[in-house]
Amino acid sequence: SFRLSNPKDATELNEKFQAIYDSILILVRGKTVDDIYTLQGKLTLKDEITARVNDLLSEGRVLETYFTEFKID
Repeated sequence: SFRLSNPKDATELNEKFQAIYDSILILVRGKTVDDIYTLQGKLTLKDEITARVNDLLSEGRVLETYFTEFKID
């Protein structure tokens, strides 16, 4: 989930959901267990997700990404 700069930006986030989801999947699939196993790895991943989503948004802005569940297979 995301903390947005303005709650009204949720509309743009929802409209671009498919592109955002695809971008995040590509990012995560490129990671190894070693990349995300540590706390620092998870924090880096959060920052990378935030940057990717912000690149796709034209008006809204994600301030922070939150992991609500984290599984490593």
